Amino acid sequence: GGMMETITNNYDAFVMALTLALTAPSEEKSAAAIVIAEGIALCLTPEDINKAKDEALIACGLCPEEA
Repeated sequence: GGMMETITNNYDAFVMALTLALTAPSEEKSAAAIVIAEGIALCLTPEDINKAKDEALIACGLCPEEA
C-alpha cells in the first residue's frame, strides 16, 4: 500500500519528490529528495517542471509566488 502506487509517470514522481523535499523532517532526507527530483527533471519539459513546483507548494499548503 501507500502513496507510491499512485505514481504513473515522471511528472507525478517529480511532484512527489518536490513535495518530499519541502516537507522532509531532516536536511538529509530533503537533500535526497532533491537529488531524485533533479534526476526526474531531466525527462520533463521546463513547463512541466514549473507546473510541478507550483503543485508541490500547494500540496505543502504554501502558495506559489506569482510568476
